[in-house]
Amino acid sequence: SALVVESKETPNRKVSNSFGIHVQGNAIINGILAYLDDSDETPFFPQITVAENALIKGEVFCEKNLELKGDVQGSVSTTNFIALEQGGVYQNHLFNGSIDSSVLPLQYSGLLFGNEKSIAKWMY
Repeated sequence: SALVVESKETPNRKVSNSFGIHVQGNAIINGILAYLDDSDETPFFPQITVAENALIKGEVFCEKNLELKGDVQGSVSTTNFIALEQGGVYQNHLFNGSIDSSVLPLQYSGLLFGNEKSIAKWMY
């Protein structure tokens, strides 16, 4: 399964954090989380937030800022990591988050970028 959010132009995007994807603590997601945004603006808040004790089994793809406090069993692709901690904004920091790509099955194909394809399973 996949959850994909594509951002469109909105006023005051640099100060508003009312859009994006938020994964609450103790949630388990199997599949892909993707946030697409081709704007030139650089906001100071995360577009995808993965809270503590949340688990993503698959992929996280974010074209802006990702705040990762939970765990990802798979891969993460993002423009920036961001952490909102004790009133500060920290770019390219992970606080208590983890990424482990070794637990994905070999059959996992993932997101398709370009024309590269892989075989999910051979049928005999």
